[in-house]
Amino acid sequence: MGAGKSTIAKELVRSLNKNDSSILINDNQSEKRKIILEQIRDRSLVNYFFMKLLTIAPILNNSLTVNRIPSIAWSALENESNDIDAFVNAVLSIQVSSDTNTKIRLERTWKFIRELADIVFIDKYSSSDIVIFDESILQRGLGISTGILNEKQFIDSFCDTVPLPAMGLYVRADIETLTKRIKIRGREVDRLTNDLKVAVANGKKMVNKLKKRGLKIVEVDGLMDTGEVIEICIQEINKHFQNKNTAGNR
Repeated sequence: MGAGKSTIAKELVRSLNKNDSSILINDNQSEKRKIILEQIRDRSLVNYFFMKLLTIAPILNNSLTVNRIPSIAWSALENESNDIDAFVNAVLSIQVSSDTNTKIRLERTWKFIRELADIVFIDKYSSSDIVIFDESILQRGLGISTGILNEKQFIDSFCDTVPLPAMGLYVRADIETLTKRIKIRGREVDRLTNDLKVAVANGKKMVNKLKKRGLKIVEVDGLMDTGEVIEICIQEINKHFQNKNTAGNR
């Protein structure tokens, strides 16, 4: 929250698409919308065009695609592996012990469920080569860890069982920077100050644990120029594809 990751994610998708038209690249929200529209098109062209027009408006798109868990996502989850079961059980059972108020806990749990469903849904139905997630399951895990009583147990279990992406981006930012950026957005800061301190500390712990598990994490300073961050990310993504192609040719 306030580290600049959304700006980086949007610019990264734009820059990657500009640099290489041979690779299909999308952000997670646009990819989710595309898949839902394709599923509707297979059933009814009339409904497809109607839904496509409705989702042009951001507020309707949020209601109809972004915040929605479509039925085909639930179907995809039903057929998932035992690894997903272990991950869900670890997260939902441990977070019962919390001093966070009920509304925030339910909101964080709902976002966690939605993001996990989106990951499975996009992984199964996506036709893109790269899908860049802005806020996803790692972000949600960090949110749940803020205010939980058995914090260490949760972070350990979460990091040991979470499905890993091909790569992660960790944007470092101090409390002062985060607070300033949140104020600019018109958000209430006083209530969030303690949560921010815990989130920054827990974020560092999670990054270290996920690195030990083998996840490639690109770390950047939140005060860096966005263009410089994008350049670093593109270099790392190119390395990933080169290594993947080299491994495939062996």
